Amino acid sequence: MAPTTHQQAVAQVLAVQQVAVSRLEIVQIWPSALPFYAYGEQAMPYQARITVYLVSGRRESGVLTCLDAPHDCMMTIPGLDLFGQRIPDVVADVQWYTLVVHWLKQFFV
Repeated sequence: MAPTTHQQAVAQVLAVQQVAVSRLEIVQIWPSALPFYAYGEQAMPYQARITVYLVSGRRESGVLTCLDAPHDCMMTIPGLDLFGQRIPDVVADVQWYTLVVHWLKQFFV
């Protein structure tokens, strides 16, 4: 299933790498967030901090970098030996009402 958030995309990669995660946090890095919110997706690259809480109790930190959010993203978590690891592209979460409107337009417009 395609991820709808960066958190889901990172979690998928960690699962494939067989990393036992108890919690995962992704938070925007302040200097990177300012241009992103001021100018939108044209202000790239986008960066966020990743914190991985392992089942063992250890905590590892890294960074998520997107050259064209929500596409072309990679993560680096040195403590897990992940450097420039690509993550799946994030896809839009299609809401149920969008599907209903699309379906109605096919039959009634």
